[in-house]
Amino acid sequence: MLPKVDEYRINSQDCLDVAEGCHDAPRRSRLLNMALMWLRLAEQAERNDKTEYETTGWVRRRNVD
Repeated sequence: MLPKVDEYRINSQDCLDVAEGCHDAPRRSRLLNMALMWLRLAEQAERNDKTEYETTGWVRRRNVD
């Protein structure tokens, strides 16, 4: 199973690949926007992996491989 960040990046690339072959301007635009949103989600997931979280009084650091 892939880490979420990798899944998000793959989804982004999939959208870009489909958009490249798309000749319908509105559909292409939506695909490019979706690719951007997947990429932003991947970036946020990376930041979350490096962030400390406070839960029920305990501070824990997420494991970063």
